[in-house]
Parts: sequence; C-alpha cells; structure tokens
Amino acid sequence: MRLKTWLAITGLTSVLLGLFFLWPIETLTLRQVTSNEALYRMPVRAGTMVRLRFLHSYEKGWVEEVYRVRSQGDFQLVEHAFQVFNYDAREATYRGDFSMDDDGFARVRNIARYQEVVFPSLYIRVANMVPQMLELEEKKQVVSLPGLAPGGTLLQMRLEKANRMMTMGVFRIVKQH
Repeated sequence: MRLKTWLAITGLTSVLLGLFFLWPIETLTLRQVTSNEALYRMPVRAGTMVRLRFLHSYEKGWVEEVYRVRSQGDFQLVEHAFQVFNYDAREATYRGDFSMDDDGFARVRNIARYQEVVFPSLYIRVANMVPQMLELEEKKQVVSLPGLAPGGTLLQMRLEKANRMMTMGVFRIVKQH
C-alpha cells in the first residue's frame, strides 16, 4: 500500500472515530443541585423507561414511579405503584388503570391515557436511612442514590447532551460517595 493511501485511510478513520466518540448524544444525568456537579450519566433515547424506587420512610412500604423519556427532552409519568397495608389507595394517587397486585402493591398504569403528567426534570432528595434507587429498564442498569451522594443531598435528574466518551465505562458514575 502506498504511503499516501495509508495516510488517507488513517486520517479518515481518525476523523470518523472522533466524530463517533465526540458527537453529542442524549443522556440521563443526575446533578447535585447546590454545585451543579454531574454525579451520573447514562445514554438514553426516546422511549427509555426509568423507574425510581424507594422505601417510604413513614409507611415503610415500597414506592415506584415509572417515567418514559420523551423526544421533547422531558419525562412522562406512565405508572405509579406503592405498597398498601391498611387503607383504600384509589383516592391517593393519579388517574389511570388501577389494580391491586397479590404482593400488596396498588398500581396505576396508563396514566398518560387519562392525564398528561410531564416533568422537564425531577428533583430527588437522597434518602438518609432507606433504600433508594434509579433503574433504567432498557439497560438493566440500577443506581443506588445513597451510593452517589450523602443523605439529604438534593439531586436533579434531567436529560442533557454529552459526548459518548462521558458515558462509557467509568465515566457513567462520574463521582461515587
């Protein structure tokens, strides 16, 4: 192979790789509100389901909220569930298709069919003493929020552009508590 051809192929490959890794993509980002520091990033696309799970500090039952990432760059609430121990849960939730599971969960599905519940970003206070996690169903990724920041820290979950290098491997968790 001639030197000029080899240099041209190498140059083109370098440009294409650079574009691939540096081109901005949509990411779900968790930022500490007070410092605006990114603590976590994961690539997402429209339709990705994100589940916030936590143990309610007063009721001591699990609460789950499922959001769909929308192409408009926001989060749409699609399902809400919580463990019920001693009251009729129908009055204490969003409009939607209500059901009671055998495991004690009151579930409201298809919320978007009845009302649009959309958030440009979500604010989440890290729990002090109970489990709290974020699950990206598509990627089977689970993030323990108390593992990212101390209890009481206010986080903002939002969608933002970042290059692929910032979302690969060790860059997913930008900082660990």
